[in-house]
Amino acid sequence: MQADGLDGQGVMYIGLIFTPDGPKILEYNMRFGDPETQVLLPQITNDFYQLISDLLANRQPSLTLSDKAYACFVAVNPAYPSGALKTVPVIVPTDWPEGTWLPAGVAKSDHGWESHAGRIFSVVAGAESLPDAVKAAKTAMEKIQGVLDYRTDIGFHTL
Repeated sequence: MQADGLDGQGVMYIGLIFTPDGPKILEYNMRFGDPETQVLLPQITNDFYQLISDLLANRQPSLTLSDKAYACFVAVNPAYPSGALKTVPVIVPTDWPEGTWLPAGVAKSDHGWESHAGRIFSVVAGAESLPDAVKAAKTAMEKIQGVLDYRTDIGFHTL
C-alpha cells in the first residue's frame, strides 16, 4: 500500500482465492467486510468494545481468540450477481440457534420473510475443527427453505 502512496489506519481485510498456482488476492478493503467479519467476530472472546477503543487510541490491543474453527455460508438470490433480482420467500426454522442466522437483505412482509436483495443472509457455525464447522454451517443452511443459492465449495480444501 505504501508503495502505491496509500495510507490508512483501521481494519484491513484481504479477499483471497485459492488457485492451482497458490492463493491470489482478489481485493483488499480498509473496512469490516461481510461475510468476512461474520465468521471472524464469533472467534473474539475478549471485550470487542475495548479492542476497538484501544485501536482508536493507538494503544496495542489485547486480542483473545476462541480455539474453535468457524465457517460461513452466504445464501444469495439465484439471479445474483448478474441477473434481475426477483423477490423470493425465505422460511427460517422457528428453533433456530441465536446468532447463527445473520439476515442481510431480508424483510418481514404480509407473506412472511422475503428478500429482493442479492445477498440474503449468512449462516455461521463453530466447531472443534474446520471440517466440522463447514459441515455444521452447511447442515444449518440446508434447514432454511426458499429459492436460494449458495456456494458448496466453501472450505472444500479442509474436507
